[in-house]
Amino acid sequence: MLTQAWQETLPRETLSFDVLQLPRQPAQLLILDEVRIQFRRWEGGGWRTLRTATHLMQRDLYALHPAHEGKTLIYTDGGGWIYTDKEIISDEPTRTVPIGRLVDKEGVARAVCFDHHEQAPYYYVLEKPLEEDEFFIEPEEIYAGKILQSIVMSLPRLAQSFRNFYASGYRWLCRYRWSAKEPARVYGVAPDRLALLELRPNRRPYNAWQLSFRSLGAPRRENALVVRTGDPKNEGRTMLLVMRATNTQVQLSAYSV
Repeated sequence: MLTQAWQETLPRETLSFDVLQLPRQPAQLLILDEVRIQFRRWEGGGWRTLRTATHLMQRDLYALHPAHEGKTLIYTDGGGWIYTDKEIISDEPTRTVPIGRLVDKEGVARAVCFDHHEQAPYYYVLEKPLEEDEFFIEPEEIYAGKILQSIVMSLPRLAQSFRNFYASGYRWLCRYRWSAKEPARVYGVAPDRLALLELRPNRRPYNAWQLSFRSLGAPRRENALVVRTGDPKNEGRTMLLVMRATNTQVQLSAYSV
């Protein structure tokens, strides 16, 4: 089962984060506040800022690699960039507000967005000449793993096919594997707990195991809970990363087997 591997304090103004992992390079922790994105690397027991990029009042952040055509893409809820070693180039934002990211069966990282009309999460394909390039995501597909290898996404209140997860208190859903030898598992994250979830009839999640979080105090109103996966400290294992925030503190916790 999962245990907490480490915990770090992030700047109080942090709104979101993600991990950028490029081939043959140390991972970078991307931290977003109201005006900038900081790219940090773990060195000598602390985070060293490598570069920064400015933005205008964004609230969420996702890093995709390798995205379509091998690109490295960074998305916020209203902006998009192509990341290169030399510069960060402005690019098109996602079609609708991003709520997560996934890696499909072909190993391509894609943004997960939310369709308010259909009240469902979806991803889209840009590099293929398809008549219909948007694909909705259902709970059964996350568990089966036939169309995707991994996913981490928030659960909007209006997402109808995931309403039982939301009603059970879960605000994030994550499918991934610790290593190539391990089977993929699905975890739900609520403000007070992390749980291994099984899918029962009628799309009801069953809590097979859980880990309760220590209280930090009253959660702040905006982005009090953010979940990602990655290895920001370059420890050789993928972590389930949970950021929890109050008005006075922001803590990032890493969980692993």
